[in-house]
Amino acid sequence: MSGEVWALCAGFLWAVAVILFKKAGEGVPPLPLNLFKNVVVLAALVPLCLLEGAAPPPWSPGEWGRLALSGLIGITLSDTLFLIALNRLGAGLNAVVDCFYSPWMVLLAFLFLGERIPLPAWIGMGLVVAAVAIAVDARPIPGRTRRDVVEGTFLGLLGMAAIAASVVMVKPFLARGEVLRVAGFRLLAGTIFLLPLLLHGRGRAAVRRVFTPSPVWRTAVPAALLGTGLAMIAWLAGLTIEKVSINAILNQLSTIFIFVLAALLLREPVTRKRVVAVVLAFAGAVLVMLR
Repeated sequence: MSGEVWALCAGFLWAVAVILFKKAGEGVPPLPLNLFKNVVVLAALVPLCLLEGAAPPPWSPGEWGRLALSGLIGITLSDTLFLIALNRLGAGLNAVVDCFYSPWMVLLAFLFLGERIPLPAWIGMGLVVAAVAIAVDARPIPGRTRRDVVEGTFLGLLGMAAIAASVVMVKPFLARGEVLRVAGFRLLAGTIFLLPLLLHGRGRAAVRRVFTPSPVWRTAVPAALLGTGLAMIAWLAGLTIEKVSINAILNQLSTIFIFVLAALLLREPVTRKRVVAVVLAFAGAVLVMLR
């Protein structure tokens, strides 16, 4: 398949995974669900990493430490915040908040990598901010309150900041093409950092429940494999596109896919404010990525 088709597949696979995570999150707390999805993907990713060679990568102690910190920020923290926000906002509104990933990336690249911010990117960031403001004022999903929307939006924004920071930290590794091993070690480090938070008191009981075969696995296992596994592979294949901006825009179509699937499969309300927020967020993210 062409790079464009792979990039489109990545966006669609992530959208389906978000819907499945939303269903799984109705029966499993965010921290145990985060640990479960990490273990499932590690079981699939480790053999792929070993195909590249059994010898450890020749990274310096500082590089190992940077990758471990990236796993703590980008997986332990960010993924947990994402799952909490998804549970409180619903898939549709959470897709709007996820568009803040692009502005965070631009700002962090400006601060730490010296990249400039052109005018279209400023306009795009303004549109995303406006979309989030509209989303906060939108009607909550059934069973949630206005306070859940505000808190979920705040936690979702923090989660997007965390994932953007973790990506900036590993940019030199990605530039060298060390994608699979970087992904595998970050995921392993993020999983290890989760254990102290869960293996005591009621957390241990929650972990035991989620790792005991149950109907939750019907959505949690596919969500993990589709979202953190296949979507990542499709995203990498999509990078064969000559223009990276086109790849990013096709990936960002996940915002539209999530909104439509949330309405069709989760019966989340489709209101004027929600539609305006999604359109503004997508347009803003496109402008930022075309910088």
